[in-house]
Amino acid sequence: MRLLMILCCLFVFASCGPPVRQQAPETQVHQEQQARDLLSAGNFIAAAEEYIRLAEQNKRNAVPFILNAADAYIKGKNPGLAESTLGILQQDKLTALQNIELNILLAGIAILNNDALTALNKLNVAIPADSPHPLLAAYYQAKATALEMDGQLIPAARTRIELNNYLLTVQELAENQQTIWRLLSQSDANALAQELGASTGKPTQDSWLELAIISKTHIYKPHELEIAIQSWKQRYPDHPAAIDIINGIYAVVDQANKQPGKIALLLPFNAQYKEASNAIRDGFLAAWYESSATRPVIKIYNADNQNIIDVYQTAVNDGADFVVGPLEKEAVATLIFSGRILVRTLALNQIDNPVSTAPAGPGNHLSSQLFQFGLLPEDEARVAAERAWFDGHANALIITPDSNWGDRIFNAFSSRWTALGGRVIEHVRIPMNVQDYSKPVKQLLNIDNSEQRAKQLTAALRRNIEFEPRYRRDADVIFLASSSAMAQQLVPQLRYFRADSFPTYSISSIYTGKYDPEANSDINNVIFSDMPWVIDPEREYSPLQQTLNKTWGQSESPYRRLYAFGIDAYRILPELGRLYTQSESFQGESGILKLTEQGQVKRQSVWAKFLNGAPHLLDAGLTP
Repeated sequence: MRLLMILCCLFVFASCGPPVRQQAPETQVHQEQQARDLLSAGNFIAAAEEYIRLAEQNKRNAVPFILNAADAYIKGKNPGLAESTLGILQQDKLTALQNIELNILLAGIAILNNDALTALNKLNVAIPADSPHPLLAAYYQAKATALEMDGQLIPAARTRIELNNYLLTVQELAENQQTIWRLLSQSDANALAQELGASTGKPTQDSWLELAIISKTHIYKPHELEIAIQSWKQRYPDHPAAIDIINGIYAVVDQANKQPGKIALLLPFNAQYKEASNAIRDGFLAAWYESSATRPVIKIYNADNQNIIDVYQTAVNDGADFVVGPLEKEAVATLIFSGRILVRTLALNQIDNPVSTAPAGPGNHLSSQLFQFGLLPEDEARVAAERAWFDGHANALIITPDSNWGDRIFNAFSSRWTALGGRVIEHVRIPMNVQDYSKPVKQLLNIDNSEQRAKQLTAALRRNIEFEPRYRRDADVIFLASSSAMAQQLVPQLRYFRADSFPTYSISSIYTGKYDPEANSDINNVIFSDMPWVIDPEREYSPLQQTLNKTWGQSESPYRRLYAFGIDAYRILPELGRLYTQSESFQGESGILKLTEQGQVKRQSVWAKFLNGAPHLLDAGLTP
């Protein structure tokens, strides 16, 4: 309350125009020093209150103290108090530099409120190059923070390069340079190259971009990296990154090119995921046992979302130089955003958030340390959209379960479908406890509307009429995502209502993985994608699959695909460097595997069609 009263009293005086500075009395000098000492000690609230007292005692010269008070509140992460403090100022009564300082502080408040766009809008001001260095430092610091918050990593790095010119201490410079490198390391190599190509010829900025590109493109080519770095050092002999940053690059490259000596396999062996984890573990160990190369030591840990940070740290402390896992998506996100990716890590799932937003803690070089590999049904749905589109179809009817899983599949398929140029004509969601499958099929085919019109006409004429439902003519393909049991009920209904003229595409969920011609005859002619391990006869009789069948009864397991997933998780480890740098592919048991620049393993399944109740392989088709 007292603060509010002081601010109200200051309002009239703070807006009376630029004051004439007078010699500060000794007591004022002491108070200003006290406020600065409180600020240095991290006692931000007390510092702000001291500046407010100074403003009260120097009403005609109150503006600088009010700005300092708001700055102290922002440093103390009190955006509300900072905003109310600045609220008494009138911009048209401030000097040009005070207006700039006000906008910087308002941007700081927006940053604390996670509002990057407002912050950037406040910072969209012309700032004279001859402004005081502390003001320029504050401006570039705020702008860089807002740009990073908005996901603009390269512009944020460029802004921090400018900030270097206005920092005073060795520690500030070192911290800023590490942040510059983190931002560039988390940026795509293509984006860096485009930025460099569009450069206006600023050597200091270009040198950072060049080094980041060298680091990314040669990380798995140590000899070429050494040549490129030496050439870079000759061009920029006095560059601030010449020692610490380059030493860090060498350390990352050494780690990235070292073959695993001790692997930690992190899986959740709790009740919910026990059987799935067992299948992945058994596939992983089977691939290890079959390998003719020097085999690393494997240690298995029970890890879930609740203990992942502790278990991961324990594995690293135990000497693991490669971690495989965790499996749960929540655990993957927890680990990534903890900023503690300390060794090369192949997560067995993929998160939705961009990894570039993850913090880079000690030793955390996400661009080279982290890979993500998951059996995502959303990826299968997107590939199904591509297959149907390149097979010549454009107008889709979509059937999914009424569930979170079904919604995810629909969103993945429809977003890719519409991006290609296709149209979604109708989407029906099938309740999980449905008994009569004819109703959703009628809705899908628009038959329910046709029947309703016939009923209305019969009532109007008061006599029975001959009626044949009109089938929709605006679609040319059906996408069905469901379990095998649901599909075995739906597909016969589609045939009954004469929708068998529409080709039907699906994903691997439609097939149990077990050879059962009698049950699967109901889904004849459905085109779907699945793993070679499950539907390719050559893989079915491979020595490794036969061994797993004899040892663990894999062929009858509902987790067949997870055995293949475990096998590929082991086999891909020594291939990651090649896949990362050469844009090549790896033929796995789960499909053709490729690695994106972001370290995500993308899987291309094979295509089959149910004929006589059994999947028959199709050719590669037109899928890109």
